[in-house]
Amino acid sequence: MKKNIIIKILTSIAILFMIIIPIIIAETMEQKKDKTGIRTVEELLRDYEVYGDFIYEVVPAIENGYDQAVVIHKYIGTATEIEIPEEINGMKVIKIQGQADLENGGFAKSVKRVYLPDCVRYIGAYAFAGSNVEYVHMYGSTIIGDYAFANCRNLETVDEAGGNFYSRGLARGTKVGEGVFFNCVSLEYVELPELEYLPERFFEGCKSMSTVRFWDSFYAIGEGALRGCSGLTDIEFSPNITTIDKDAFEGCSSLQDVELPANLKKLENNAFKNCTSLINVWMPKNVDMDKEAFYGCTALREVQYYDK
Repeated sequence: MKKNIIIKILTSIAILFMIIIPIIIAETMEQKKDKTGIRTVEELLRDYEVYGDFIYEVVPAIENGYDQAVVIHKYIGTATEIEIPEEINGMKVIKIQGQADLENGGFAKSVKRVYLPDCVRYIGAYAFAGSNVEYVHMYGSTIIGDYAFANCRNLETVDEAGGNFYSRGLARGTKVGEGVFFNCVSLEYVELPELEYLPERFFEGCKSMSTVRFWDSFYAIGEGALRGCSGLTDIEFSPNITTIDKDAFEGCSSLQDVELPANLKKLENNAFKNCTSLINVWMPKNVDMDKEAFYGCTALREVQYYDK
């Protein structure tokens, strides 16, 4: 009797494993697929539609009273200069969506200059990643996804126009993700929008940048936000910044003088690590500073404290 009960229990466990294990494997594979998000041109052509040299998808419109709108997934032509169409088959183009690939986003390697119409309000994650684009012109407030321009090594200029102003940078109201300009080694300057937080890895590896300006709206600088910006010589901080996260300015080896903002409360680990040319630092009293905030700053003479 006891032996039969044990056999039944073991049989039940075996059946349970036969059911659960395939489900776990399938879910793991799906999660991996979702994480990479990389699809071949053949797969895109199979699943979506084509307009000229653009592969696009029809989606429910989310604004402007339209029933449907268009998301462009990839440009597969050979032109060096392109204008994104305002409409495809009577539907507004609202988004450029790339793939989760730092070297092969949504644009062919031939493209050097891109002009976006004012109806495009969303630049998705990895949209231009790894492309050879040198110039991008946008209109109005935009949502820019993670790593949208990552590894665009030839990118020099991003212009955004909206309302009555035109700037060499991003317009007021623009929302951004992390690593947007990661490793854009030719990018010299981008006018930041009025954000509260500069996301992590935002300008990491932008070796040609010499100046960065934080508007009064800024309260925090994210982890590794300007790491490896070896050409950076001038930082204009918002006085309202309270936190500079770890590795924020690591490897900014051309910085010589830094005056930290008056309301700074927290300076995290390795915030200015290996800023080997840094000589003078001025900072407010009573900052909670990690002991290795200036690790590897071999030229640093002294940290001077001032009253707010």
